[in-house]
Amino acid sequence: LLAAMIFGRIRDSLETVLVGRYLGTSDLGNYRYGKRLAVIPSDVVISVGSYVLLPAVSSIAGAWPRLQSAFLRALRWMWVLVVPLSLIMFALGEPLVLVLFGSIWRDAGFVLMAMCGLSIGEALIAISAEGAKAAGAKVLVSGTSDAPGRLALAARRGASSEARRGGKEGRSRVA
Repeated sequence: LLAAMIFGRIRDSLETVLVGRYLGTSDLGNYRYGKRLAVIPSDVVISVGSYVLLPAVSSIAGAWPRLQSAFLRALRWMWVLVVPLSLIMFALGEPLVLVLFGSIWRDAGFVLMAMCGLSIGEALIAISAEGAKAAGAKVLVSGTSDAPGRLALAARRGASSEARRGGKEGRSRVA
């Protein structure tokens, strides 16, 4: 657990340094805000998984059919809740950011749209990890959950260049 936390901190710091260095502080601010908003649905699932799902499935860990049924039910609910929220973020990412933060953060809306699938992967990993822990399996902590976000950031770089050519409207402040 400690190694996973250290690895996560190093990964986040390295990500911040690389984005800030190669894309600039403006894009770093947009990236961080977009990512914070993109992971909101998965944060809800992870919280529920940590406080509700693990104790519930641990209590039935000895009964394999019941454990399997509970795990599949949790996965279904994850798909029912997280996928629609992620798709809404894809459709309304830019307008949502414009309403919440103003036009100066417009590019963060594009990041949110590009990273909307991040929540689906993180929620799936969280529920699978809780199910594996309840079944007694060791859980391998993966550092690849941010890979879609890094790919989305690279794709979004072109949109940021376009905003710079259009004037100050696409610029942001780093909080």
